[in-house]
Amino acid sequence: MIKFFRKIRQNLLMENKTSKYFKYAIGEIVLVVIGILIALQINNNNEVKKDRVFEIKMLKEVRKEIIKDTFYFNMLSKRTKTASNGAQNLINLIIQKKTNLDSVSKAIGDMSTGIVYLYHKGAYETIKSVGFDKISNDSLRFALTDLYDFSLPRTKQLLSRFEKTDKSITQVDRRFQILSIIGTKNLDGKITTQNNLKKSFFTDPEIVKMAINIRENNKSAFWRLQNIIEECTLVLQLLDKELKME
Repeated sequence: MIKFFRKIRQNLLMENKTSKYFKYAIGEIVLVVIGILIALQINNNNEVKKDRVFEIKMLKEVRKEIIKDTFYFNMLSKRTKTASNGAQNLINLIIQKKTNLDSVSKAIGDMSTGIVYLYHKGAYETIKSVGFDKISNDSLRFALTDLYDFSLPRTKQLLSRFEKTDKSITQVDRRFQILSIIGTKNLDGKITTQNNLKKSFFTDPEIVKMAINIRENNKSAFWRLQNIIEECTLVLQLLDKELKME
């Protein structure tokens, strides 16, 4: 092809057709420029396709992780509700002075249900490392950054109070163990235990304070987890909408 164009130029010069030669030369330059632009456009289109393939792949991974986390957050939410109800039941038993050991034991067991707040962020961090511009949807990009850079870590910070709650549960359980040891001597001198509590358990003000603390902490945790579940659900809806476009 190059030899063909070169031959045309040579013929024009030999025939002394200078004006036609210049016109041809300009036309040739234009063709070369057009060729370069087409090549650049094709290359750009290929890069866009590669970026889109990567974006879809990572969005699918993020979606999987959010689904897992939402399921886990729902489980934690149920645990906080159980713990809150258990603390309230213990308070009721103390107010009513019901000394049944099994009832108190169940209440303490329920409110001792702790949680460990964790979430996945590997796929999000991968996207973050290569640049958020890989996410073409502005609304989705904002929703993901808000979820992972604010809401999820903020929830972790708010739920850190459970460390104090765990200490309170330990203290309640210790008092419970001590104050539930009741023994009476039979005629033969043997000690038998009774299925109830010492009255001092119901007059210990610290137990009620701890139970109230556990109840309120778990109530707050429940609503915080509900909020994060709702936000995760909204992000999943945006992800589903974006992925359906493919």
